[in-house]
Amino acid sequence: CHRASSETVAYADGKFWLIYTNIVTTGGANTGVKPSDSIPVDSSILIANAVGNAILVYPPSGGEINGLGANTAATLAQDKGMTLVRVSATAWIAVFA
Repeated sequence: CHRASSETVAYADGKFWLIYTNIVTTGGANTGVKPSDSIPVDSSILIANAVGNAILVYPPSGGEINGLGANTAATLAQDKGMTLVRVSATAWIAVFA
């Protein structure tokens, strides 16, 4: 189970940046989540793992996270967070917290 939402944040330079969130609250070991392919380039999604085990975060079909390879999941440890920034149609950068 997870909750997903989005909000719009305005910056001083007049640009708007969509920020999405996905809080994962249930799931077994090695289960995964995948952000929507509709997230625009230059936007980000915060994924929070509130499950008692690591989860897998997959890119949208054909995408890659941190150069891991197309359709390859990144592992998000239990009780940790990850911000994914979409930098192109297929490339995502993950910052772990």
